[in-house]
Amino acid sequence: MSMNQKIHQLKLNEWTARFSEQKASGLSARQWCAQNGFTIYAYNYWKHQLKEELAERLLPEIVPLSVPSVSDMAETALPIQTPGAECRANCANRAIAKLTIGDASIEVDDQVSEAFLLSLIKAVRHA
Repeated sequence: MSMNQKIHQLKLNEWTARFSEQKASGLSARQWCAQNGFTIYAYNYWKHQLKEELAERLLPEIVPLSVPSVSDMAETALPIQTPGAECRANCANRAIAKLTIGDASIEVDDQVSEAFLLSLIKAVRHA
């Protein structure tokens, strides 16, 4: 950790205590700042910095989704069906799974690799 990072962390710790004091005081942020010699701008700046720090620590990383190449897509191509259409002979024995999250729907057959499916589910879950 660099010296600047240490100083930033120290200030975050100080402001965390100040935010607790303000909340416990029952005063508005503006009143508390006036009473304690801080500007509301500094208060809001450090509150934003603390939220950013917490979000970085607590939220999961974005899961990258590898897009299959054209040759991969040809191997794992899904039969496209319109509602009510009958399955063609080449898909009669394939297991098809449908994943619906909100308005998005993904249909996969048994030819899709497990690794690709796991990546897809992680990406959709964190979207």
